[in-house]
Amino acid sequence: MIKAGTAFLFMSAALLASCGQSDSEETDTTQGAASSAAVQLEEKQPLSDVKSVTDQKGEGETQFNRLLQEQKAVSLFSFLHRDREQIKQKAGMPQEKGSFEGAPFMRYDSGTFFFPGGSEQAEVFAVQNPEITAGRVTKQAGSPDEAYENKMEGLWTEEYKYKDGTILIEKQAENAEEISTLWFESS
Repeated sequence: MIKAGTAFLFMSAALLASCGQSDSEETDTTQGAASSAAVQLEEKQPLSDVKSVTDQKGEGETQFNRLLQEQKAVSLFSFLHRDREQIKQKAGMPQEKGSFEGAPFMRYDSGTFFFPGGSEQAEVFAVQNPEITAGRVTKQAGSPDEAYENKMEGLWTEEYKYKDGTILIEKQAENAEEISTLWFESS
């Protein structure tokens, strides 16, 4: 009787072990296939030029600075986040001072600083009629995050959003290459 019970116990253990091995092999095969499919999926996805709000701090300013590389405005843009007196000390007296849509501004030959909400620090910088094309902006910065018709101004607007601010392009029409105004608005 003990021999029959022992034999039954050994057969049960062997049977369970073989079932476990079979499950393990199926799991390994399934995991291998899933892993292979994931690798294939990763390989087929194209690289994206799309930016996200996870871009590093300063990336928007850096991108805007690159767009202005060959223009006089690049040195003026370096005074963004400075107060009015510091800008005057570094850049001289502005050609024009005033208010646009409730924000005081200081206009220089190569760009304009805006002080939203009456702030003493310049938080917006604009360049009118920059010497770059919309195609160059797209080539350098990728596709815009938003594009729309600004019916109040009669302009086509494209926005590139970054963690530290937004680059805006205004042009006469959606397909126009010439940019009317290139803006950087700090966040």
